[in-house]
Amino acid sequence: MEGEVEADVGLMGDVATIDDCPQLPSSPERARSGVCDPTRSSPSVSQMAEKGRNDIEAQDEGAIEVSEEKDEVEEGFEEEMAPVDHGRTTSGEEGKQLGEDLMMAVQEREDGRTEEEAVGEFAATNDLLKGVVEKYAFVEAMLAAIIENKLHRMRKVEGAAKDLEKKDGKEIGESLASTLVASTQVHSAVDEWMHQFPALKELDKEYGWFRPLLVTIGFKLMEEVPWGVKMRVTVGAFTSMSDLLTDVYVTYMFGSDKKYGYFKASLASLVASIGIQMFVVWVQNRKLGMTRVLREWFPILVGYKPAVDAYRVATGAKQEVGAVYDPMLEMTFMKIVEMFAEAIPGVIIQLMAIATSDKEDVGTSAWLSVAVSAITTGFASATISYDWDTDPDRREETPDFYGYIPPKASKRTVVFVSMLLFTAGMLLIRCTTIVLLGLMGGSWAILYIGADLGLYLLVKILRGDFWYWAPLGGNTEIVSSIISRVLIKIIVDFTSMVHFRHPNEVGGAYWLFGFLLTMGSLPVSIYVASPYVDERAINIAWTMVKIFLPSSGLCLLIFFSNIEKKYWHTFWSTLRSKDATMAYFLKGESDAKKKYIFWRSRRQWGSIEGEVKKWVESNWAKWEEEKPEWFTDVTKSAVPVEFIPADGDSKVK
Repeated sequence: MEGEVEADVGLMGDVATIDDCPQLPSSPERARSGVCDPTRSSPSVSQMAEKGRNDIEAQDEGAIEVSEEKDEVEEGFEEEMAPVDHGRTTSGEEGKQLGEDLMMAVQEREDGRTEEEAVGEFAATNDLLKGVVEKYAFVEAMLAAIIENKLHRMRKVEGAAKDLEKKDGKEIGESLASTLVASTQVHSAVDEWMHQFPALKELDKEYGWFRPLLVTIGFKLMEEVPWGVKMRVTVGAFTSMSDLLTDVYVTYMFGSDKKYGYFKASLASLVASIGIQMFVVWVQNRKLGMTRVLREWFPILVGYKPAVDAYRVATGAKQEVGAVYDPMLEMTFMKIVEMFAEAIPGVIIQLMAIATSDKEDVGTSAWLSVAVSAITTGFASATISYDWDTDPDRREETPDFYGYIPPKASKRTVVFVSMLLFTAGMLLIRCTTIVLLGLMGGSWAILYIGADLGLYLLVKILRGDFWYWAPLGGNTEIVSSIISRVLIKIIVDFTSMVHFRHPNEVGGAYWLFGFLLTMGSLPVSIYVASPYVDERAINIAWTMVKIFLPSSGLCLLIFFSNIEKKYWHTFWSTLRSKDATMAYFLKGESDAKKKYIFWRSRRQWGSIEGEVKKWVESNWAKWEEEKPEWFTDVTKSAVPVEFIPADGDSKVK
């Protein structure tokens, strides 16, 4: 879909990897396990230089001719797909180990010793940390404040690293906890926090182990503090199970009150949500065996699947060999299914009940319920888009799409709130349109949705862009393409979720078209329905027009004025999913970038399959010998067996 994601579902853009995240789910890139691990080791400068010479020599020996479809790939990806250099000159594994050792030293300190004293003693005996602490006076106090982990407001500390003092380090360190508590992913929280302080960006470039150190500490803190993983899982389990029980109760009450129309609609919504979630879980785990599938189905049936997903993402769980997507992408898919099958139908049912109520004056509680549902959906939509875009791994993998949310904390807040309110407004506008057409007769609403959806699918087919990016193989891709295209399109129609403008999803141009269609449909539907629908429903619709058309437009304007302007083009881009997929290979400047093509359906890159196979055959032995960090078991399992030399190790297939 990332997300998705990364696509169009964006989401999946994915936001923090692209497809591993099915893009949605727009990002198959996320689908690889250790690929996005910020703590993985990085090559030394000499190794990178040697690799560069080898690559150049290999290219001189025989360049592979590129298919004519190269020309179809948008120029925008040409420069942007280059890997981002984070200045990693030391192994990320050292940073991870350093973080674990530091946390252990603090935890095992003698009674009466403070965190700062423990950090100081550790730094004095650790070669890596000792040099940094001696060079930069603020680092020791910063690490102590981070580990102390008390909630404080975000502080403002300017200046170069060499000019900062201990008090500056304390304020910087105290600012991390508030970012962690507001984020779903530790590495995204650390990235956002580091962007607020110029000194941290200096150290990030200078020391390859610095960021992995902080991420490791962040994960340890999230496991220990009351508001960390435990709280998120507990709250997630309680709210998700309560939501399921509420849905069941409301459906039962509709039946008891003999409101059979609403009863059937609520029951269909509930069954569809559970059924689609079970299908997604089956797709994700089918290669791991039916026992695993059944085990993953249980949380769905009892209502705590969101809590399970939240736990995996918060603890940094990696994608397993044999799984289709990583935990972040799976969580995004689950949110989207709930939005499609529960949230959107729920708002329509509530508005229909208000419009057809026998009471002269509908109670405040009814409207409050609608508002809460709209805001909740807006929050879910904004969270998906925000998480995928601020994920540092996705930004590195697809910098031409991810990165529109600016680094400044205040602007990030404005962007998030504007997305939330914009989505809530679009949801109410679209749902009111469906209610009006439904009051004229169910066939009108079906005709409206069907015509819009049919046009979209026709455009996808005519442009050769129907196949969904997820590399499921065989006939499963037929089913997944139909379900994903329909599901994502309907969600975009009702929410205009920013993440789904990804080429893997609806694409920028169709996202913009859908927004304009939704805004214009309500006034037109009022005009058409006026002679046939009760005046009360018409008055409600006009109220929606007067309030939410201008407010939604204003929120979108605020959104565009605060995001990075170089990403505006993604909101009307005509780039196809298959072009974005082939760009990884055709425009990728390294093997690490080219390999992302294996996380996309072969139906999207069939025209260059011969070149991809030749690339694998000529490099497999070298990869097995050198073992680059991206050449994991998950990556090996994604490569088609017939591409691998007879003596190669394909791992799980």
